[in-house]
Amino acid sequence: MRKFTKSDSVVERKVRNSRILVPLNNSNARIDSIYTLNPTGAFVWDMVLLGLSDDEIVARLTDEYNVGEDSARQDTERLLNELMAAGALKTVEAGDQPHVRG
Repeated sequence: MRKFTKSDSVVERKVRNSRILVPLNNSNARIDSIYTLNPTGAFVWDMVLLGLSDDEIVARLTDEYNVGEDSARQDTERLLNELMAAGALKTVEAGDQPHVRG
């Protein structure tokens, strides 16, 4: 079970049911590295911002989108790993509290 938090070096904007993520580098946006999350990806992003673990996100995803757990887990883990590699997310260490938006 892993928990994540939004990196301070990324800004996000909601556009309809999607999210636009822009990594920042020394206070400047990196235009060549803009990420667009579709509604399902935006759902996962929102669950991360609520402080849910990867297991909790998978459970919510299966309920919300009526998909199988294996498929939801694979897609969720792939997205979370991609967002970590892009610098948009970082893992929350044991004892730390994620930055939760309320």
